[in-house]
Parts: sequence; C-alpha cells; structure tokens
Amino acid sequence: MKPDISTWKFCKVKQGSKVPYPKDWQNKPLDLDQIPAGDNYGLLSGIHSGILAIDFDGLWAFNWWEENMHISLPNTIAWTSGRENRVQYAYTVPKELWNYIKTVKFNNGIKKPDNEGIEFRWNGLQSVLPPSIHPDTGKEYQWVGNDVTAECPIEILEFLIEKNGKKTPRTSKVATLTPVTSQTAFSSPELAELNKVLTEYKKFYPVLSYDEWRNVTWSSITHCGHLGGIAAMMTFYPEQESGEYDRLADSYVSASAPGIGSLIFAIQQRDANFTVAPKYKDEKLVRAVLNKLNNKRII
Repeated sequence: MKPDISTWKFCKVKQGSKVPYPKDWQNKPLDLDQIPAGDNYGLLSGIHSGILAIDFDGLWAFNWWEENMHISLPNTIAWTSGRENRVQYAYTVPKELWNYIKTVKFNNGIKKPDNEGIEFRWNGLQSVLPPSIHPDTGKEYQWVGNDVTAECPIEILEFLIEKNGKKTPRTSKVATLTPVTSQTAFSSPELAELNKVLTEYKKFYPVLSYDEWRNVTWSSITHCGHLGGIAAMMTFYPEQESGEYDRLADSYVSASAPGIGSLIFAIQQRDANFTVAPKYKDEKLVRAVLNKLNNKRII
C-alpha cells in the first residue's frame, strides 16, 4: 500500500537516523522529489502540511488514550517502526484552527529505556516516514492503516485548543473540510443524548425567546463542547442571521452556563415520563447537518 501524501511537506533526515537537516529545517518545507535518494525523510507536521501526527510510543500511550480521550480513532494514514506498540496516525486539521493548537505530550514519568508516552505533534516537529531506515532496528518503517488522511475528530481539536489556553475562533468564516466518512467522529454518547433532548425539546418549544435560545445553546455547548453544541443547535434552531451562533458562543462562560439537565427539566414540565435512558445510538439529525455543511462546518 502506498498512501496519498502528495499534499504533505517534508524535511531531509540523515541516512539511517532520526536527525533532520540542514539548519532551520523546520522552516524549509520540501516536496517529496526534493529528498535525496538514500536519505531518510520526515513529515513536517503542523502548518506546513496541515497534519496533526498522534504518536503512540508504548503500551502506556494506548492505556492513557482509553482513560482520557474516550473516542475511537478514525482509520487514516499511519506508520510504524515495527517496534511493539509504536505507531503514528495522521489527521488533517482545518486551516482556521492551525494557530489555535500546539504540540502536547504526556508520558509515564519513567527514565529511558522504559519511558513511554503519547504526543500530539504539531509545529516544529518531524516524523520519520517509510521507507526510511530505523536507527535502532536497521529495518524500514512501514505504512499501516488507510491510504488517505482522515480529518481530525472534533473531540481531539477541542482538547488541543483547551490545552493551548486559546479561545476557539468565532467568526462568520467556515472551515474547509473533506466529507465526513467515519461514523465514529460524531458518535459520542453526549451528542446522542443531546440529539434526543433537543428532538423532544423542540416539540414543546418550537419558537424561543432570546433568553431561551441563549440558555439552550449554552446548555448544548456545556454538554458537547463548542463544535458539537453549535452543530446540534443549527440542526434544531437554524440561524436567523449569519454569524449569530458565533457571537453567542463568544459570550459563553462555562462556570455560569446551564447544563443539559435544565433542558430535561423543561421537557418534563410538559411530559413527566420523558427520560434520556436508554440513550439514542443514532444521532442522524445532527450528523445530517454536519454532512450537509460538509465543506462549511461552523467552527
């Protein structure tokens, strides 16, 4: 399998090593045909390629993911050195978010050679790619996974934005994304639950005053994050004028914002038997809007 990496940018890496060159290689992106024959080479993650590389280095990294992220990674281009539990996954990031994320890493706190960790690789880093030769094993890196790059799941983007300490950009502009192909990207229990609540809520409250609209939006954001919450609201209560959800989201303050419980309580005033258990397994309404927006997903 030879994946499509034609839009990526690269750097030279010294033969049989992980050492990039020349000086200032981080700011000298190359095309694949500019890599000298026989050299190793690396992906320039971050703004040069628009690629986030998630590097799992050891079993500890996979355990950390299960305990902290709670989502399945969509199939995408990936590569490995062949060493056990070592693999990197590549995901595209919308250009509008490039300046809002940074490299984040976590590890088990143990010194080498037993150090293991996970790294969300962005600007200023390179990842050695197949068929480069690994300096320790003397063997070629191998491609695994898919042959096209998937888009980064919303949950990961929000996680990285929060870690960066920057506010998610709120403008009337939209992200340019490829069509959603992975069901896992939006199949979170939280989004499924919000879909059920808003479906019922709109039956009883089809038209909202400004205060009601603000509170429902903030409840949705509290439950599913900015991206999921706004996408859900646009499904059930479309914008009356362009950019109004962006402006409302700017005023969101998590410490004082209501949660989904306030919506459930309002529904139960009209239907005492309403419950969110068992949770819906299919959030078709929200996903339909996300797919409809496609290259125009509000961020």
